[in-house]
Amino acid sequence: RVGILGDSNSLKHRWPKDLAEQNPNLKISVFAKCGVTAAAGRNCIRQEIQLLEDAIDFKPHAVIVSLGTNDARAGTTPGHFRSGLADLLKILKTRLPESHLWILEPVGMTKKIVEHLGSLVQAAKDELLMGPTRAKWIPTCKMQDRDFVKDKVHLSPEGCKKIAKLASRSLRSISLDVAPPHTAQEQSICQMASHMQLQSTALNWLVEKMRTLNASNDLEAAFRVGRDAANSGLST
Repeated sequence: RVGILGDSNSLKHRWPKDLAEQNPNLKISVFAKCGVTAAAGRNCIRQEIQLLEDAIDFKPHAVIVSLGTNDARAGTTPGHFRSGLADLLKILKTRLPESHLWILEPVGMTKKIVEHLGSLVQAAKDELLMGPTRAKWIPTCKMQDRDFVKDKVHLSPEGCKKIAKLASRSLRSISLDVAPPHTAQEQSICQMASHMQLQSTALNWLVEKMRTLNASNDLEAAFRVGRDAANSGLST
């Protein structure tokens, strides 16, 4: 289960729709609202209590937070943006301690957005690097004019496909459809597989192989199984 928490660029008919089409095995639910920001204020997403509660009740294995464009449009300071983002991540980490948290790099190409976006992006990266939540970053790379509609704020169909592909790539580094490991040894294997960026199908194969071979008593043997999985082309 993947929850997407964001602004109008993350409404279900935009890039989340492409993400679902690219990953039919994922259950994706969108919790987005036009105009919301990360920073405190009238449009702060933390004031959307029901939206946040719905996202938490979904019990996602992963949450992608897509905010910052409206903060840039409003001229939010980097410190204010980082503080708001940190507060949101703290809420998510406290309420969803087992979920993987991702921040999608904000986008936009209007003059006002471009003026402020770089400093907000750096503030977000600083929070991920030094903050306590250990969230991860999804870079949007260099966006081009054709990736936006005429207002240069909202994504075009081509831009949506590009964002979805980048999000898909990040999500493949974790397993979203494997039954929770039952033993400490199996947890070690799953962590090893995650570091190797095995796809969920490969991780399923790995865990089942480990159980079949009763490798839980021999971690070295299990590591060899994981290495064989990667060498067999099952890794991303």
